[in-house]
Amino acid sequence: MPPKRGGRGTAGHTARRRLERAADLYLRECYERRTPARCDDFARQLGLTRKHLARLGSGVLGVSPRDYLRSRQLLYAEQLLRTTSLSTVQVAEAAAFGTHTTFYRAFKAAYGMTPGQYRLQVTK
Repeated sequence: MPPKRGGRGTAGHTARRRLERAADLYLRECYERRTPARCDDFARQLGLTRKHLARLGSGVLGVSPRDYLRSRQLLYAEQLLRTTSLSTVQVAEAAAFGTHTTFYRAFKAAYGMTPGQYRLQVTK
């Protein structure tokens, strides 16, 4: 029986790794340019429509491309909170969030505390 598309088979694994690498490259560019990460821009960079990226991404990654990008941004923001003295506004900008409010809400939803509370907890 052939492996499912996007599953654990070799083709699915390869597709997943390619999409992950493309997402990481896209985010790195956003971080460097200090521009918000957007699925429309990511899809355009890949030469896909947003709808096609959503279908492909969900099948390959197991989550929506938006959720995947957001999780990578949050990991980067967490690292910045632990290792720098940047303000939370600066961390939001550096991690390619459109606004500080978007960052604050996403961080609190993912970690159960505000970015400031997280920083206080990890620097004790």
